[in-house]
Amino acid sequence: MNKARIYVETSVISYASARDNLPVLLAARQASSLSLLAAHERFDLTVSHLVEDECKAGDVDASKRRLQCLVGLQHLLSNEAQRLDIESIAQQLLMLKAFPEKAYIDAAHIALACVHEVPLIASWNFKHIASPWARNRIETALRTMGLTPPLIATPDELLEGVHDA
Repeated sequence: MNKARIYVETSVISYASARDNLPVLLAARQASSLSLLAAHERFDLTVSHLVEDECKAGDVDASKRRLQCLVGLQHLLSNEAQRLDIESIAQQLLMLKAFPEKAYIDAAHIALACVHEVPLIASWNFKHIASPWARNRIETALRTMGLTPPLIATPDELLEGVHDA
């Protein structure tokens, strides 16, 4: 059986590694994130240096928890040509207004998934990636560039029906 290949964006790792005693909605997102990260039998979960760099930032204890979530996930490595392609695609996503200028890293996550041909992205970043409006802007921009957009979904959406397949 082929596993669905998913790029796990940093927001999923952040929820998975958050402290306990969260408000109900955030606790539900944490549970879904943990379930996705535990679903190795169903999914081929990937991350990148972008995710790792974001996980290293900030509070030392929180950083350690985030980095622990990356253990066992496939790390996508980019050669020089791929890095240039990622940068070019991310810049074009900004120029086409799929992302605001301040969200370059979010655009780079999308570009990296495209370059590595990862068909699915898991994200809780509703501001720039996972909302219907953001998804539409991203898909339109990528198609304008002649690229196939990855399907962007929350962990909840990706896990829906996982036991039925």
